Amino acid sequence: MVVSNTTPLSNLLHLGQTQLLPKLFGSVSVPIAVRDELDAYFGESSGWLECVSAGWVVVEPVKDRRLVRQFMTFLHAGEAEAVVLSLEKSACLLLIDDRDGRDAAAENTLKVCGTIGILIKAKATGLIPYVSSALDKLRQQHVFWLSDAMYREALRLSGE
Repeated sequence: MVVSNTTPLSNLLHLGQTQLLPKLFGSVSVPIAVRDELDAYFGESSGWLECVSAGWVVVEPVKDRRLVRQFMTFLHAGEAEAVVLSLEKSACLLLIDDRDGRDAAAENTLKVCGTIGILIKAKATGLIPYVSSALDKLRQQHVFWLSDAMYREALRLSGE
């Protein structure tokens, strides 16, 4: 089972590359807070609703609200619920970009992958030709902070 936070889905929606997720991971579960964040940002005018209606995005409620509240002392609602849902469902992978969320996941022995990792994996499996063009678009047209060192490392890992 794979769980996603808002940011990787949002980044792939901006790129028009959401089809990478079902091809790489099958279905992807999201907690209600992530669904709400994506609904609020993308509304009905984007590919977000198609992801849900296609059935490969599965919206699931989080049961342990106490643990969500604990995580929300230092994480946003979507991140907190994504970490807790991953723990509750024993997810094999949590898709998350934000450093605080990744740190919380690692402290709870969850395996994580972010937008860059998804793009590298997609290129390695022949789903996209270049990682650099996707990263360039995210950096230039959307709010995606990426250090120059991390950019170079992503290109190195993807063989570009």
